[in-house]
Amino acid sequence: VVFADLVIDAARHEVRKRGELIRLTPREFELLVTMSAHPGLVFTRNQLLNRIWGDEVFDERLVDVHMAGLRKKLEDDPATPRYIETIRGVGFRFGSRSVSSSPAHSPSQRFASPAPAESQAWRDDTNNDAGASET
Repeated sequence: VVFADLVIDAARHEVRKRGELIRLTPREFELLVTMSAHPGLVFTRNQLLNRIWGDEVFDERLVDVHMAGLRKKLEDDPATPRYIETIRGVGFRFGSRSVSSSPAHSPSQRFASPAPAESQAWRDDTNNDAGASET
């Protein structure tokens, strides 16, 4: 995946910015690859926890900690991120503009829509939040 001056090569497990290799932790890399596979799609913290940490039980704020580390390494100015956006009250989105695929990826992979289970998870998260506020 190519986004502006950022190149994410999942097969080589590499991220480069302006040609320079960026060292990421395994979890930071997994977060970035997961989100960049669906540019423009908003992921809730819970969705990211389930995808990256699986059955391990952690607080949702763990995602925030890893996002902060990722932004420190990727962004020119982490206070005004251009790669990973925070969608207040919802979650995170990998940049929604200027995304192009590498030659190894088909154009349809650039803007992949979530699988039905992911769409359901989004609705479940929304319904749980709404239900919690009604009680």
